[in-house]
Amino acid sequence: MSKRLIKNIIELDLYHLLVIFWKRKWSIILIVSFFAVSSIFYALSLPNIYKSTAILAMADKDNSLNSITKQYKSLTSLQGLNIGNDYSSQKDEALQRMKSFKFFERNILSKINKQDLMAVESWNRNTNTLNYNPKEYDFINNSWTRKVNYPKTQIPSSQEIHEYILKNNLSISIDNQTSLVSVSFLHFSPYLATYYVNLYVNGINKEYQMEDKSISSNRIEFLQDSINNNKLADVSLVLASLLEKEVQNLMLIEGDDTYIFNIVDEPYAPELKFKPVRAVICVLITLFGGLISLVYVLLTSNIQSRSNN
Repeated sequence: MSKRLIKNIIELDLYHLLVIFWKRKWSIILIVSFFAVSSIFYALSLPNIYKSTAILAMADKDNSLNSITKQYKSLTSLQGLNIGNDYSSQKDEALQRMKSFKFFERNILSKINKQDLMAVESWNRNTNTLNYNPKEYDFINNSWTRKVNYPKTQIPSSQEIHEYILKNNLSISIDNQTSLVSVSFLHFSPYLATYYVNLYVNGINKEYQMEDKSISSNRIEFLQDSINNNKLADVSLVLASLLEKEVQNLMLIEGDDTYIFNIVDEPYAPELKFKPVRAVICVLITLFGGLISLVYVLLTSNIQSRSNN
């Protein structure tokens, strides 16, 4: 657009603009109608995406082991045993771990189908089946058909899937007022969205449970060896008390499924979609069409005026 044309458009007063728009009203209506109808078809072509969410609270780990630890902390330090547990930052650590690649490899990768994440284009509610993009995945032959450039491979790697999930599907957040944790997953299928949320929640609980179980078992073994090798009666009594508490702690660990996070609100398959918001899409595209129509009318009117002169 030339500077002279811009100057001419700016110099037009409101009356002349209204006159021009009125004379070309059918062009404006036609263009806006085209964008409005197109927006409807476009919005309807977008597949529904569902969101499943779990609300979590930090599990209370202030058990009897912590109290006995405080009583005999100095003594156990002399014995070379560090049994203190700090849960103040464990929530942040757990949330970061859920987003980590190693956690994904250990707890998620073997329990998912790659094509259900990377090649799906829609979900059929009536049959509860996924529709795959044939350019990405051949469902009949169970083979990948996508064409990618290096370093990507035809069959998505675990790193690519992990990055895809973090970017498009998984959302983990903390409510600063309530300290509750939200773990959400977006997917074309509401049932798979729920399945993936459960994978992450159960995975983080199981991982911490197994870690603490291993630590507790090592402590029991250490305490038993210390008792056998110790010749001081007072120290033996303290170690025996610690051993008793540690055995109790191990029993609690093995019987606790919600180990690091308690589930306040369990994830479920939502009936209503999360997005797209089709009404907003239609309104925005129609408004854009209106703007395009006005610019078009002004440009063509100016060109015609210059041609007549």
